[in-house]
Amino acid sequence: MALTTADGLRLRAEWLDRPPSSPTDRPTVVLCHPHPLHGGNMHAPVIDALFRALPEQGAPTMRFNFRGVQGSDGRHDQGNRERFDVLAAIDEAYDRRPRTPVRLIGWSFGADLALSVPHPAVDGWLAIAPPLRVISPAEMPAGSDERPAHLIIGEHDAFRSASEARDLTASWANTTIEELSEADHFFAHSLPQLVDAVVSQITAT
Repeated sequence: MALTTADGLRLRAEWLDRPPSSPTDRPTVVLCHPHPLHGGNMHAPVIDALFRALPEQGAPTMRFNFRGVQGSDGRHDQGNRERFDVLAAIDEAYDRRPRTPVRLIGWSFGADLALSVPHPAVDGWLAIAPPLRVISPAEMPAGSDERPAHLIIGEHDAFRSASEARDLTASWANTTIEELSEADHFFAHSLPQLVDAVVSQITAT
């Protein structure tokens, strides 16, 4: 499938619906992938694992490639116009399930982008290993919003530790930080634990 951004680009995207017998009260999920200039795309391991796991929990899920990535039009814009990409994905997800809130989830670069995009359909943000430097935390709309933002950061994340994230988000309105034991930024050996942590957030509502 394809998304169309406000500045006229077509982005490659995929949608996976829930099984017919699954709960119907879960939010719709939009997944934002890691940094395009470092191999990030919508099939990156964390994004792929969540794309497969969340629909099984009753949360239809969309993933997409940012501009300039594997079949998406345009070129990388350092996290600026990529916000149009996230908005296009939210719009499409909401059109598919009207009146159902959207949970915005991102990993690394995608986490910073997610926290930087406000949208009335979003009921909260879940940021996995956000570097909190692609965009300044002071400029992230999630920080001043009463809707919840939940950050999951590995104990051994080399790009932004949980303690540093707590300092940077100390003034944020409704934010919680979860440190995942033994995990690093890439969750190579902690992927099941990460998926469980995300699923817990999605099924708690």
